[in-house]
Amino acid sequence: MSRFPFSPSSEQSAVIHHPGGHALVGAVAGSGKSQTLVERVAYLVENGCAFDRVLVLMFNVAAAEEFTARLAQRMPHLPNPQVMTFHAYGQSLCRQLERAGLLASAYLLDEAQAAPLGREVLEFVNLRREASQRIDITSEAVDELLGAMDVLKGALYDGEQLPANLKGSVSALHLSAYPVFEHFRAQRRVRLFGDLVSDPVRAARVDSRIRRALAHRFDHIVIDEFQDINDAGMALVRLLAGERAQVMAVGDEDQTIYTWRGARPDYMVSLFEREFPDTRRYALTRTFRYGHALSMLANSVIAHNHARTDKLCISAPSCPNTQIAVRMHPEGGTSGTIVAEEVQRWVAEGRRHEEVTVLVRQFASAVPIEIALREKGIPFQIVGAPHFVEWPEVQSLHLPLILAAAKGRFPTHWTGAQRAALLRSAFSVPSLYLRREELSALTEQLAQHPAVTPALVRRYLVDSCSTKGYALTGVRAQMLAMLECAYDSPPDADAEALLRDAIRMTGLLGWIAKSGASHDYREARLRMVRSVVRYAHGHSARSLHETFCEINHPREAADVDAGVLITSIHRSKGLEWPCVILPELAEGVFPASDADIEDERRLFYVGATRAREQLVLACPFDRDFVAWTRNEQDGHPAGGAMRASRFLYEANLMRAERIGSALSSSREFAPAVLEATSMLSPVLQRYFAGLSVPA
Repeated sequence: MSRFPFSPSSEQSAVIHHPGGHALVGAVAGSGKSQTLVERVAYLVENGCAFDRVLVLMFNVAAAEEFTARLAQRMPHLPNPQVMTFHAYGQSLCRQLERAGLLASAYLLDEAQAAPLGREVLEFVNLRREASQRIDITSEAVDELLGAMDVLKGALYDGEQLPANLKGSVSALHLSAYPVFEHFRAQRRVRLFGDLVSDPVRAARVDSRIRRALAHRFDHIVIDEFQDINDAGMALVRLLAGERAQVMAVGDEDQTIYTWRGARPDYMVSLFEREFPDTRRYALTRTFRYGHALSMLANSVIAHNHARTDKLCISAPSCPNTQIAVRMHPEGGTSGTIVAEEVQRWVAEGRRHEEVTVLVRQFASAVPIEIALREKGIPFQIVGAPHFVEWPEVQSLHLPLILAAAKGRFPTHWTGAQRAALLRSAFSVPSLYLRREELSALTEQLAQHPAVTPALVRRYLVDSCSTKGYALTGVRAQMLAMLECAYDSPPDADAEALLRDAIRMTGLLGWIAKSGASHDYREARLRMVRSVVRYAHGHSARSLHETFCEINHPREAADVDAGVLITSIHRSKGLEWPCVILPELAEGVFPASDADIEDERRLFYVGATRAREQLVLACPFDRDFVAWTRNEQDGHPAGGAMRASRFLYEANLMRAERIGSALSSSREFAPAVLEATSMLSPVLQRYFAGLSVPA
């Protein structure tokens, strides 16, 4: 028998000692599922299963490494099974099948190497479209194409029938590009990241020798974060399992936040059992991360989703009493001020900056937060995105500041690459409609000069432009006029007015609004530009230019405190912090107006459940929300009157706090308490009515 390095709950113990057959485990946030899986694997090996007959599949490299380390610590004297990501295992399969002559050999391209291929495909497709339907082939457009190709491969798209779960999420342009992309890929004998799983699966579908080679390798297959699986991953599991392996999948459909990459919550809800009949279901419903009030908030919100199984998250008695605060900013304000105030309050109570994490829906929304923290002198770091001055939209606004403040002279510490990057942004956002080679020639020539003047830009623009007669017309003429206006401005010119003029003269906002990105992303970029213009208020061209340069070249921090972390909710899954702040909780922003509402609700659920001691929810002032919450009304109002996010309405905060307090006062769920806690939805009411609390 195993000796547990931790004391498992009855729910965890049931999973660890699963007697046999396929199993599907629904695990709420913070339920200790990873440690439970470590114990499950140890139980299998210690009870006679050969270590090389067990395969553990995961989706994240860091998670796989951590699991491997835990397993080695748990079984220091026994050989450990394979723990691999799906893509790493797919790559090993590709190599094996190549050596056996069952799969064509191909060279794996990394992200940087894939970009030229994506650009070439877009150029080919663009030339075959009507002129009015052609797009600017920017780096963003190339990234979107490569992302769409990855999604289509993950869905095992055959070029004809688009899977129902992807309808509306893949553009006509990307669908038309798919066969071209695959043709170019075959010609060059290359493989991208997504092909590592889809290529062996596709090959196995038409070659029985491959199916036989893949099947019956294992007795047990264990899958973590199963809610992230796509069709290609599921097909690979099916092939590996054959008729022999017992599959245990653990996940939480309420945390399926990668549907845009092909993940499907319905694999947790019903599709797994179609693939593997007679599956036994388990649930890990007790969280060890946060208190009852946050559990009730999370339950209340996520219960509005339909693509989920019935389960209720309950906090363990040992959990901290998580405090929940809603902070509202006035009309025209942003969440930045609220974030800065909350961080200052946290530190004033004797805590550290690095214990606070700000989770944004999109990094473009982090700009007002970064600005506010910087103005208050609060240390912070951004993980997953550059500082706001490095965004192309902001770099394009930095150029007129350089012309006004320094007469076009770049900072002496800037490298040629930094100069070229800023110029490339300035002449791409908004687009001057130059060919790639024309843009490269223009920026490389200008970057060689210590100072850029309108006259230099005019000269090199004519030299590099293949259509000489149109080199200085249209948007190019507008850009030159803006540069000349900025160059003629004094260093102490009002920075806000200078930026507003630059935006107006180049048509930047209109260009962003018509760009090929999603409506949600376009709106985020527009908010980012407006935040920078607001930041310019009170600055001169010189002082704002110097501030941008300082941000781009920060001094070494003396304090060992790493500062507040700003990152995305997508990057936060599986992590937790003492204090979490969710900003920009405004209807139309989070949730975004054009996004799938169930996807957005899952994203909110994941963000909120990262907090251990404090959760701060920042939103615009909404009088109706205040009344709705005080009256403990269910759901959210119909129509478009909401200013605060509907998720705050659905959270039923007063009720969550009241129930949390009642549950915290007793280690048992007394019938009197349950009768007093009529919850949001029939699902939760049903659960409370027959609730048995796991030991």
